Amino acid sequence: MDVGASRWAKLASSVRPSAAYPAEQAGEVQVLVPGALPATIPDVAAAAGASTHDVALVVAADPRVAPKLRHRILEAIESCRYRPFEAVQAKLGRPLRIATILKDYQQENPEQNRFYHPVAGAIFRSCEAMAAEIVPSSMVADDQCDLLELPPELTSGNCDAAFIVGGQISAPMLERLAAVVPTVVLVDGYSDGSVLDSVVSDGVTGARAAVDHLVSVGHREIALIGTEPTCFPSMLDRRRGYAEAIAAHRLPAHFVDTSYVLTSAVAVLGVAYLRTHSEVTAVLGANDVTAISLMQAARDHGFRFPSDLSVVGFDDIDLAGLSMPALTTVAIDRTFMGRAGVALMAHRLDVPDAEVLKAVVVPRLVERETVAPPRARQVGMPE
Repeated sequence: MDVGASRWAKLASSVRPSAAYPAEQAGEVQVLVPGALPATIPDVAAAAGASTHDVALVVAADPRVAPKLRHRILEAIESCRYRPFEAVQAKLGRPLRIATILKDYQQENPEQNRFYHPVAGAIFRSCEAMAAEIVPSSMVADDQCDLLELPPELTSGNCDAAFIVGGQISAPMLERLAAVVPTVVLVDGYSDGSVLDSVVSDGVTGARAAVDHLVSVGHREIALIGTEPTCFPSMLDRRRGYAEAIAAHRLPAHFVDTSYVLTSAVAVLGVAYLRTHSEVTAVLGANDVTAISLMQAARDHGFRFPSDLSVVGFDDIDLAGLSMPALTTVAIDRTFMGRAGVALMAHRLDVPDAEVLKAVVVPRLVERETVAPPRARQVGMPE
């Protein structure tokens, strides 16, 4: 399916300034002579001597673009006076209407999701600054975050584009989606065949950083709790990062396999594993909620943190800093994820037939109070 072949193809091809670009030496920024129409990402790319792919990644603040090229593109953005959505909205003669769809699992309130609500907030604020209209909605998802049905905000055909936050989209759902909305960007989302632009976090690097930190303070028996061999792709990345780091340090792996969405089950299984594996001195949670739930349940069984058990979470939601003790975690900049999604949307609207783009958010370790050097525990209970 060619998702890029949309009604935007004809529109974007016509949104080009009539001014010529003066010849410049290779590697220098060309200056755009102001024309009747606002600048587009292809204009910036031409001025910088770069690809639209690289321009989009720079707008998304993706760290993979080489520093010299990044600097050249940033200069071109300034000289062209480029603003996302401006050219498309000028051609339309009205604001873009963009749906922001959050996954809805077990009838939870998407606005109370501590990870995705800040992502959606960043999308809203960025689009508002560009005078675009955001249409909020949700989509029903299963326990693997596969989206099951389209919301009326999309099926009405009144939206020009859509952000889908935190979901997986199967091939059949992709076909249904393409029939009702021409341009879709995923934020912490995945599609069959990776045919849609997306913003994802580098879970492999994040998990490796967590394990490396635990090893650096002396831990040699480290468990991972809250993932399964088949689960949401971002969680699989964290599982792979843990496995790679454990193997690199030549340590034994401890997988406590259960779905991170089953919070109570994760806590019960985690405590049971700890009580029968006294050699384990540290745990990496698949996310902060998993780690905090384990701490709460383990505390009821006499565990103290971090004297009996060190714990590292993942995501750095607001609860991580509020837990007692404050949770050491791997932070993902959710505001940045939302802004990067807007950058990819701007690129797709300007260049409908461009190759699929993936922007990557690199996590960072946040050290707080739940990691300390290990000490031996008795079988079945902490000392």
